[in-house]
Amino acid sequence: MDAEEINDSVFDADPYFLLMGEADAAIAEKNWPEAAARLCDALAVKPDHPSNALLFNNLASVYTCMGQDSLAVLTYGRGLDIAPNMLTLIMGRGWPWGATRTPLQTSAMPSILIPSRPMRATTAA
Repeated sequence: MDAEEINDSVFDADPYFLLMGEADAAIAEKNWPEAAARLCDALAVKPDHPSNALLFNNLASVYTCMGQDSLAVLTYGRGLDIAPNMLTLIMGRGWPWGATRTPLQTSAMPSILIPSRPMRATTAA
C-alpha cells in the first residue's frame, strides 16, 4: 500500500470527512436541509478541528440558501471565532457594510477591504 492509498483510506474511514463528503453531495443537489444536517453532524464529531471555520462558512451559506439569514449571520460569527481574519467569513457576514466588526478588529483587516480615502457626502451647491 503506497502513501496515497493510506491517505485515502484514512479519509474514507473518518466520519468527519465522510460527513463533509455527504454535505458536499447534498449541496451539489441543492438539498439544503440535508446539507445543513450533515455539516452540523461533522461539527459535532470534531468540535475543535481547525477545518471547522470552513464548515461554519459552508453551513452559513446553506442557511442563506434556506432563507435563514439570521442563523447564517450567527454561523458566520462562529466561524470568525475560530478564524477571525478569514475573508470568506468576513464578507459572508457582511463586514464592513453590516457593521459587525469592532473598530479594533477592522484596523487589522487587509487593505483591500478598507477604502483608500474616507467616503464623503457631497452637497448640491
